[in-house]
Amino acid sequence: MIERRDGKGEKRADGGGREGRRGKRTERKRDEEEEEEEEEEEEEEEEEEEEEEEEEEEEEEEEEEEEEEEEEEEEEKY
Repeated sequence: MIERRDGKGEKRADGGGREGRRGKRTERKRDEEEEEEEEEEEEEEEEEEEEEEEEEEEEEEEEEEEEEEEEEEEEEKY
C-alpha cells in the first residue's frame, strides 16, 4: 500500500479513510456489474448459437424428408 501525506502533513496509507473505502466499494460494485453483463452476453450468445444449430438441424431434416418423398414418388412411377 502506498503511503502519502494528507493536507495536514500526516502520513496515512492510501485507501485508508472513508473515501478510499467508498472508492473501493464502488469499484468492486462496478467490477461485479461488468462481470454480470459479460456473463449475460455470453449466455445470450450461447442461446443464439443453440437456436441456429436447431434451425439448421430442422432444415436438414426437412430436406431429408423431401428427398425421401421424391424417391418414393419415383419408385411409384416404375
